[in-house]
Amino acid sequence: MPVFHSVGKDLKRLIMKRYIILSVLLLALSLAMAEDLRLDIMWSNDVHGGIDRSQATFMNPEFPPQLGGGAAAATLIKHVRSFQSPTRQSLLLDAGDFFQGRPVGTVTNGVSVIEYMNMVGYDAMTIGNHEFDILQDELEPTLELANFPILTCNVIDTETGEITLQERIGKFANSRVGS
Repeated sequence: MPVFHSVGKDLKRLIMKRYIILSVLLLALSLAMAEDLRLDIMWSNDVHGGIDRSQATFMNPEFPPQLGGGAAAATLIKHVRSFQSPTRQSLLLDAGDFFQGRPVGTVTNGVSVIEYMNMVGYDAMTIGNHEFDILQDELEPTLELANFPILTCNVIDTETGEITLQERIGKFANSRVGS
């Protein structure tokens, strides 16, 4: 009887070892097959309405080269997005101060810049200190034209006295981006 008992124990151990090895191999295989997500984050900031072509006088005041403005940026954005796949996505963000400065942005209170951002396909933006250079009644209609969320924090609505905040979570493949 002790011989069979010993063989039974050894058989159970052998089966258990095989299950453990098989489980580890399956886990390793599933991890090896999983693909990482590549997220290309593109951003602009302090555009100050500079979506038109301009001269780079800061580079050479006597013979300034031309800067491409919004058209050149749109071409680069389109190029980066051409690589998108289920495992490679992109985000296009703006960090504020989008319109105040150049005439194309200032004269239209930012409408022309928001229209450009809609055309290029921005995913989100926030407002900068220069967006407060105009009255809230003038800024809100401009921001409402955006086809993307305006993310703010610690901005107080003057009518309600409440702090406005929009949380955004983007889903890319099986990954979440945001808070």
